[in-house]
Amino acid sequence: MKIDIKNSGCSPLLFWFDSLNIRLLQIILVSITAVVCWQVFSRYVLAEPSSITEELSRFLLIWLTVLGAAYAYRKRSHLGLDIIYNQGTALQRKVMYLMIHMSIALFALCVMVFGGIRLVLMTYELGQKSAVMGIDIGLVYMVLPISGLLILIYALNFMFSYAENSEPVL
Repeated sequence: MKIDIKNSGCSPLLFWFDSLNIRLLQIILVSITAVVCWQVFSRYVLAEPSSITEELSRFLLIWLTVLGAAYAYRKRSHLGLDIIYNQGTALQRKVMYLMIHMSIALFALCVMVFGGIRLVLMTYELGQKSAVMGIDIGLVYMVLPISGLLILIYALNFMFSYAENSEPVL
């Protein structure tokens, strides 16, 4: 999939974040597919199931889900209730639009970025390792602050780009 920066309508930095997130999601999706296929093959054909595939697929699914949520927010394909929004006047829609994205930015900053960093640091301090693979659980939780930072950047972009548009798009 080729992405054209000239037709994307965003800044080069935002385009870079989008491209990196898309590529990472593609790699994770291919990886989780390969891991699950190997698990099925090793279990039913070789009659000796691989011990790491279940844990690895679980960790990949966590990364896929959380990074996918950031991507869905960027593309505005997340779940949203727009019944009240559509009934408002232009001024009310403007206020609601800004409040929605400010709330999302605040959640992303406080819960995902700061809370995620605290969670990662806590797991490193406690020395938590995964049972089978032996990797630091902090690496699995690292997706929270990464995705939170992406959502924060996207929310700020939505708020600041509103000035260029006369009518916000939810």
